[in-house]
Amino acid sequence: MAEQIPTLEQFLNDIVPTLPQASVIKPENAIRWYNDVKKIDPDRFMWHVARIRGFGGSDIGIIAAWFLNEHALFKTARDIVCEKLMYASPFASNAKMRQGTFMEEHVKQEFLRTNNATSRQDLVALMDKATDPDHPWMRVSVDDIAQIGNTIYVTDYKTPTSEPKNEVPINYAAQVHQGLHLAQKNNVPATGMLVVPYSWADAIPKPVLIEQDINLMQAILEGGDIVWNHVLEGKLPDYKRFESQSVAYSVESCELISKAQSELLVATACFNVASQIKASAEDELQNILKEHAPRYARFKGARLPIDLTAAVNQKVDKDDFEQMLAEQQIKIEDLSCPDSYFDNDKLEDFLEEQGRTVQEFKRLKPDVSKILEFCDARGLTPPIDESMSFSFRKKQIKADLEEATEVATERVESIFVELLGPSKQLDQEVPEESTSPSMS
Repeated sequence: MAEQIPTLEQFLNDIVPTLPQASVIKPENAIRWYNDVKKIDPDRFMWHVARIRGFGGSDIGIIAAWFLNEHALFKTARDIVCEKLMYASPFASNAKMRQGTFMEEHVKQEFLRTNNATSRQDLVALMDKATDPDHPWMRVSVDDIAQIGNTIYVTDYKTPTSEPKNEVPINYAAQVHQGLHLAQKNNVPATGMLVVPYSWADAIPKPVLIEQDINLMQAILEGGDIVWNHVLEGKLPDYKRFESQSVAYSVESCELISKAQSELLVATACFNVASQIKASAEDELQNILKEHAPRYARFKGARLPIDLTAAVNQKVDKDDFEQMLAEQQIKIEDLSCPDSYFDNDKLEDFLEEQGRTVQEFKRLKPDVSKILEFCDARGLTPPIDESMSFSFRKKQIKADLEEATEVATERVESIFVELLGPSKQLDQEVPEESTSPSMS
């Protein structure tokens, strides 16, 4: 059932004044925020109001990263403050967000089942009311409090679009750190933290145990206090650029890096050209085969660069199969049926008893070799079916491998010279005086 949304007058007169930062929220921003939320997410209007009253799990990781001068996913600390001051309205949910909400219960149930865990809903209810008087901005809405054995974990379920790894972003680690902090402040007996991302490839949750990080917890508490003061004062925190520092390398390291870069450039160029040559050669071979393949029937037994095949057959290895059946005390005859061929041994024994030979009963078929010899002797065109179907595959080069390698090497060297000029060599030396590259 959809919740009842307050009127604009009720929102401005009864709700906004109760916010800790009410004195610095501009009326025009509050009106715009009200209209936006009423339009994009009316069923959770008061939930969005509650989020403005402090920093929840999705906020605190961004704030901690800001405090530590690290990069965080999704937003910046300035974005968070703008949301709390109603300069910015919440985003409408997208397909991925709805997918995460829909999948959360499934991920939870699979995690509980595969880890013999119990969901402590009694403790989840306590967490809904958890606060920290020393940090009144703290808000929490945990996904679960899970118990495995005697250990109780603050647990957060995730459905990332990429495959999960054994480490989690600072956003997620900070989220469960704040949850554990509030649990311990409110006598909820949780001692561990779990982030449980879902693996789409394996269709299972892959929980990651989060170790307690003193520095991260300090960033949450101190960073949260600083940014919340900005909210109360109606000011935006400083914008921070996250630029990696330059690294100085020794001359020897510079030589190795420069040489490796040169070799990579050459190898990449040669690979690209070789790929084009390979594709062109394959196209040419196929065109030749389509035009001339039927003529190869005249060269039966000759060594050619292709094999002509009509079909690929699969059959059971009789000896291995009989041995397997013997172990099961079963005869192969019990699993056999008559086929279209005679048992030659039995047939020959029978004919021998009758004084006859097998050759008398064989059908005659045209002998290709005799037909070709007959046609060649008389200058006739052999009656080869031009519409015959065939498949082909390349034979592996064995005897000529060394010669082929030499030809390939010469071609690569010629390509290299063409790309970089005749003065360059594959084993070119790097000048001794090298400047240290700046890695950013």
